[in-house]
Amino acid sequence: MTVVGILAIGLLALFYFTKERHFVWDVDTKFLPEDDEPFGSQLFDKMAQATLPNGYRVYDGDFKKLLDSDERCALLLLYMDLNDVKAYYEALGQFVEKGNKVMLVCDRQWSSPAQGTPFQSDVNGTWYNFSPDVLKKYLTGESEPSTVMMMSVEDNMLVPDVLFGHLNTMPEGAKMTSVSRDSSIPEYMLEKPSIDNTDLKIITAYTEEDEEADSAVEALPYGEKEDDKIYRALSYEIKVGKGTAYVVAAPLLFTNYGVLDKNISRYLGYQMGQLADLPVVRVTEHSLAEYNYAHGAYHPSDYNDSRESSPLAHLLKYEPLQWALYTMLCVALIFMFFSARHRQRVIPVMGKPVNRNMEFVKLLGTIYYRRHDNHDLFLKKYTYFKEELRRKQMIDLEDERMQESNARMLALRTKTEESDMVNTLKLLRAMADADELGNVQLLECIRKIDDILARL
Repeated sequence: MTVVGILAIGLLALFYFTKERHFVWDVDTKFLPEDDEPFGSQLFDKMAQATLPNGYRVYDGDFKKLLDSDERCALLLLYMDLNDVKAYYEALGQFVEKGNKVMLVCDRQWSSPAQGTPFQSDVNGTWYNFSPDVLKKYLTGESEPSTVMMMSVEDNMLVPDVLFGHLNTMPEGAKMTSVSRDSSIPEYMLEKPSIDNTDLKIITAYTEEDEEADSAVEALPYGEKEDDKIYRALSYEIKVGKGTAYVVAAPLLFTNYGVLDKNISRYLGYQMGQLADLPVVRVTEHSLAEYNYAHGAYHPSDYNDSRESSPLAHLLKYEPLQWALYTMLCVALIFMFFSARHRQRVIPVMGKPVNRNMEFVKLLGTIYYRRHDNHDLFLKKYTYFKEELRRKQMIDLEDERMQESNARMLALRTKTEESDMVNTLKLLRAMADADELGNVQLLECIRKIDDILARL
């Protein structure tokens, strides 16, 4: 069974480590720091932490506390969709005015809560249009990617337009930092937009009229241009007080997939480079959502906290399931308490052991009484006495040269007179050399031996 178990575990491990990775292209991403899926943020956070010179961290605490702190920093706000309120944008604007930076990267945004703030951009993203199959066509060359142009450095990057949206509006005084255009439009038909261009005609939403306009552009003769609705604003910056606010309509680029793509990673380098002079703090979507809910945003009844998506968290959301779970735990504890007692096997009733020593002593006594050999009995007692002294006291009574020193040593250890001890040992030697021994003499000798042993 042990060998079979080891083989089963080995096969499972082999299957787990050799199977092909199945990626989940979830456009409804929460940008979790531990998410290693294409639209997660594990690699993006590692890249930012390793490259930004003034530090980078992910913040998941109280957003209000972060806004009220005196620490100068640059906030990076990544989310696809957020139930926002006006207080949220006003707080961001006040934070920027103090000399900080805020880069808002989102896929959908309604302009009404942000009205009158630096973040009034009305983002139109890719929430409903994204499809892994469409992205695959771009990657396999079946479709042409769009060109993303950085205005400040005049650098172009090819990025599938299914990964980013565009800005329908910009606040007054904003400067475009990047734009996108469809690569199917010939270069000679395009005119580079100015970095100070705030003409909203070129950043209107894509409608059926846009399709007609694009067709008309393709039919134009050389040298004629119609720039309306060809370029689309992808990001802008605006000075607010002592700080700067940035809005980018491409959250899917700020992901693990974006870091690994050479064109997108170059675009990320430009965008993140605008924040590099301050410590960058990326605020999680959960922290932003909790702040908005606390300031009156619509809280959906089926809102699922990305940090509490485990089965246990789902059970604890409903009171009946809570009581069911608690009841099961109580029953398990009670069962463990009563079953954990030591189960003692039944011990049979045993009678009191019979003392056979007394019978043995009586038997020996009867034998010696019938033989009535006092001298032999004394010799056995005397031999035992000498062995006890030699073994425990290191006194050898057989050594005739040490008789005086042995008597002196025994007298000291038994606390008796030396003369009495000398006489006792002489008596015992004499009785051992005698041929016969009377009852009185036997009792006297045995009494003296027992007295010496008791005193030691």
